[in-house]
Amino acid sequence: MKKSSEKKKDSLISDLLSTRRLTRLNPAGILTIPKNAKCLDTEQLDKFEKSFRQWVDRTIRSDVRISRKRIFLIFMLIRYTGARFNEILSLNALKDIDVKNNLVRIGRIEGKDKPELRDVQIPLDLTNEINKVLNDPEFSEFLASLFKIDPGHVRRKFYERAQECGFLKEYGNPNAIRRSRAIELLRSNMPPVVVQNLFGLSTPGLTASLLKFSNEDMRQITQYYADKESRRKTSARNTFFGKIMRIRKGDIQTEVEMMTLGGYA
Repeated sequence: MKKSSEKKKDSLISDLLSTRRLTRLNPAGILTIPKNAKCLDTEQLDKFEKSFRQWVDRTIRSDVRISRKRIFLIFMLIRYTGARFNEILSLNALKDIDVKNNLVRIGRIEGKDKPELRDVQIPLDLTNEINKVLNDPEFSEFLASLFKIDPGHVRRKFYERAQECGFLKEYGNPNAIRRSRAIELLRSNMPPVVVQNLFGLSTPGLTASLLKFSNEDMRQITQYYADKESRRKTSARNTFFGKIMRIRKGDIQTEVEMMTLGGYA
């Protein structure tokens, strides 16, 4: 019963998020986040990023700046790819980052014989930032192992930045940042199946579990679909279901021949 319930929930979310904006109501925008799902919204993620940048710029020591910059890039890659913490730490900056096409190849983990690789698009600004590091002589000795830093040390720095922003420590957990990115994409109308593949999730239920519907959400969603069906059926708006059979293009006008469900042309 539990698996069946998860499938139904995921199907509902998929249907909602694959529907384009037909009215002023965007169903994806009213989704409620579960209380136990620790995540940040886009504004908070931007604040987190700003805190990291200030932290990098606060030191004048070259070796400290290099170390901080490497940790900052780990944060940025989790934030924009939604990859797992260990997947980012396992990246080879020279082999797995395609700066020409703004792509990061994720899934190449040490000890895994047959990795399931996936290409994730990243923003141009992040690509430029990574490319600048790759061409900076100060980073030359670290390029092959740019992201291979002690996980415990990286986590501590993430927690420190979160607390500096006024967030609870646990919101600086790499998994919380990954979860925040997933919800950000779902709320931007990216279909759950795409998020599932992008994040390397094994089952749709893991994507669906990031979101829930409150009673008010359900009311607005059902009203949205009821209104949509009403718009289709009423003759006042002169709309109907049909199939385009033929199109004749003219210099000024175009004639469109349609067949309705009742067989009328």
